[in-house]
Amino acid sequence: MSEMMRGELLQHLREDYGGLRQLLERQSENEVSTPGLVGDWSAQQLLAHIVAWEEEGLERLRLIGAGRRDEIRGIRSEEVNAWNAAAVARLAEVPWRKLLARWLDTRVALVEAVTSLTDEQLDPPGGRFRVSKWMPNFTWAHEAEHAADVSSDK
Repeated sequence: MSEMMRGELLQHLREDYGGLRQLLERQSENEVSTPGLVGDWSAQQLLAHIVAWEEEGLERLRLIGAGRRDEIRGIRSEEVNAWNAAAVARLAEVPWRKLLARWLDTRVALVEAVTSLTDEQLDPPGGRFRVSKWMPNFTWAHEAEHAADVSSDK
């Protein structure tokens, strides 16, 4: 990964794709638990889902930084729905404002983790779990997808 590519990765992690952060921050305390913001999910459930994926990405970066890339377990497409349900349930009791703060803290930690890794750690030649391949789907592309869902529903 060149420094330009690293810079693009960091820029993506620092932006609010699709305005999801703004859309969620506008939710009142009374609205956050109302189902139907995206499909059957409330704002609380959507944010829990987003946070869980970003924390999964952060854990992967930490494993890579510790030289333990071989411990990263992929999530197969047939496992995604169960993984999402478990993640949302795991974070269900986190208060709304704390969950928002946790999301922002995770983004800061993602930036720090990407900054601390070497080019070879980020994208090893012929290696598995290349950061440039999975990171968008765990962070900014995922965020933009759900922002579009929220915008189209409202």
